[in-house]
Amino acid sequence: MADTELSSKLYEKASAEQDKFRARLMDQPPADILDHAVEYAVREDILMEIGALELPDDQARALLASPDTMADIYKTFSKMADTGHMDVVRESIEDRAATLSMEQAVEQAVQEAVQTEMETLSAPVIK
Repeated sequence: MADTELSSKLYEKASAEQDKFRARLMDQPPADILDHAVEYAVREDILMEIGALELPDDQARALLASPDTMADIYKTFSKMADTGHMDVVRESIEDRAATLSMEQAVEQAVQEAVQTEMETLSAPVIK
């Protein structure tokens, strides 16, 4: 069973580390900030998950003992990130392209049907 106090301490520690990271980042030139934009976003995600996750006490204590918990977790994440991130990006592109293509095809079919109907209605009636 996870100790709520340990979880709170871990979140507070990670949050303070992220605040320091952000402050250091904000003192950098814009190009350097952009170079670390993904790292910052991932660290925010890590912080959010630490707040929601209930780790076993021994694991929470181990992370609390780390000199820089957020950097340690980010380092682990960055080694693992190559496994699925680009697949998700690729799937997002393909899914959106397929949806837009289908929408455009439907729109074109509707326009053609309207055009055909207009031509039929405007054709002279032969008696």
